[in-house]
Amino acid sequence: MNALAPALRPYLEFSRVGFVNILAFRLRYYTGILTYLINVTV
Repeated sequence: MNALAPALRPYLEFSRVGFVNILAFRLRYYTGILTYLINVTV
């Protein structure tokens, strides 16, 4: 497994970046809903 770790490192990094992007877009979605609700109620 130790010899395989350097080969898998780029794939793990791409997976991490993709996961962080999904979380960022989800947070942006919920923030947009909250902002819309605040604008409509005010």
